[in-house]
Amino acid sequence: MLTWCRVVVAPGRPRCVGSRHPLAPTAALLVGVGLLIWVAVEVAIIGYSNEPSLQAIYGILGVAIVLVAVRSLQGVGIGKGLSLAKC
Repeated sequence: MLTWCRVVVAPGRPRCVGSRHPLAPTAALLVGVGLLIWVAVEVAIIGYSNEPSLQAIYGILGVAIVLVAVRSLQGVGIGKGLSLAKC
């Protein structure tokens, strides 16, 4: 699975910054659920719009964020096997 991180080149070897924070999976889960709630409330209030289908796109994005966060919280996803010394 791909990992996105900012690589810091310092004396020694490059390392990832920001991809190992212990609250990152929980924060991602909250963001994904919040996005899904936002889209659901928007559809309930103004209805579904097909032109452009941004509600569907953001709904799919919310589901993807939730799935990645759940996998990461289960220890199966991006952070599995990483230690603080490695990227």
